[in-house]
Amino acid sequence: MDRSKPLAIVLTCVALLQSDMLFATQVAVRRAEGLVHGFLSLSTMEGKLLADGDLIQVSHGNRVTTHLVFQFKDGSVHDETAVFSQRGNFRLLSYHLVQKGPAFPNDVTLTAAAPPSAPVQQTVGQNVRDRVRSQSSNPPAKNRAPDKRC
Repeated sequence: MDRSKPLAIVLTCVALLQSDMLFATQVAVRRAEGLVHGFLSLSTMEGKLLADGDLIQVSHGNRVTTHLVFQFKDGSVHDETAVFSQRGNFRLLSYHLVQKGPAFPNDVTLTAAAPPSAPVQQTVGQNVRDRVRSQSSNPPAKNRAPDKRC
């Protein structure tokens, strides 16, 4: 398994979140999301089991929280939580990702939160030394759509 792919995916997501030119198309809520519990397996193309996981989604009023956890056979963990508003249109309110263990080239913690002026924070750990980067993810005011609270 190529160990650089998960980090490349995370860094691509961070770059997209920081882009001033990228604006997401809103997705209308047609039916309210509800309770989901999935029991997942992550395997190689040859069928070798890499990780077992859980996907749990709960809804409280207009908020939907989705929590995805993979426990790898080597002890590594991928833990991802997203909170959405489902009032009118889906809107990401917060996102948190933790990847740690030997399956990943670096330990990664990524956090993004609404409103658009909230910082995107990424922690990349390499054994003893940690680096923390914080960057505002909001586009310039002239290009930003009006903030619609959930």
